[in-house]
Amino acid sequence: MCSGVGEVLVCDFSIILSDSARARSYIQQLCAHSLFPKEILLMPGEWTPPENVVSSEQVHFDVRKPVQETVKEYNLEVIPCQTQDINSEDTVKKIKDSSGKFVVLAGGGGQILKKEILSQGVPILHIHPGLVPQFKGSTTIYYSILAEGKVGASAFFVNEQIDEGPVILKREFDLPRGINLDYVFDPEIRGLTLIDAIKQLTMDMTVEKQIGGSNFLPYFIIHPVLKTIALLKL
Repeated sequence: MCSGVGEVLVCDFSIILSDSARARSYIQQLCAHSLFPKEILLMPGEWTPPENVVSSEQVHFDVRKPVQETVKEYNLEVIPCQTQDINSEDTVKKIKDSSGKFVVLAGGGGQILKKEILSQGVPILHIHPGLVPQFKGSTTIYYSILAEGKVGASAFFVNEQIDEGPVILKREFDLPRGINLDYVFDPEIRGLTLIDAIKQLTMDMTVEKQIGGSNFLPYFIIHPVLKTIALLKL
């Protein structure tokens, strides 16, 4: 799945990036492990993190380093997208025409993939910040802290159900101390899980069907009071 080109190791997957904390974590961690995508489907725009958000020695990426800077640093192949809309005609076509065996998803947050994009025959790999099937939906890190006092991330291929696609692997992590949860810790553990998933898929494309996923309802964006209680647990 990975082949050497000079000193560069190019792996048989593509990645769609919209500049964000998550996208910065993904591309920096992939490059640090020499797991270079065949191509980057790059959405327009640059994200600016809040002034008080910085990385630390505990994490493996620089939240203040734009995706475009990393792409240029490693001279990665870029295919520009016309819009931030993951379901746009242009984006769907570029995913359909992508040259990798699958596409890693790091487009704009909060967008649900529609049937058209999921019917192109290209597996789309998503790293979800929660252990499925129990923690599906939105802001699941906070609910996981409240319910179980721990956090996790799951790598799976997306299907038409919310966070119920076939699983590649799941990882648990210690609760963070002294780092921003939304812009640093969340993308950090998702990036770490992505690295493990890519390495696993390099050896074996086998996935595991989720059992009992429909028995668990998805979570929605957490209420500010509950969010505060979860943060106090840290």
